[in-house]
Amino acid sequence: MLATVDVNKPIWDRYVASNLCLNLKGKTKDEQLECAIDLYNQMICWYEDFVKTENGKECIAEFNKILPDYGSIFICGVREKDDMT
Repeated sequence: MLATVDVNKPIWDRYVASNLCLNLKGKTKDEQLECAIDLYNQMICWYEDFVKTENGKECIAEFNKILPDYGSIFICGVREKDDMT
């Protein structure tokens, strides 16, 4: 839901979490919330690092090639056009 409020934040769904091997843990709701916040911060760091790699740049270029109407995409506040140079 955070990505709905702030488009610069990554989407977290079960597929993204699974692909990044992020597993929610905790016995109580408070423990699960604390874990979720930590995992989300890990996800943000992963994206920030990924967009700087050749693979990340290729993924962004492919996305923009397939979906040109979306224009420049943003990942974790890093505008891909700025990062690609």
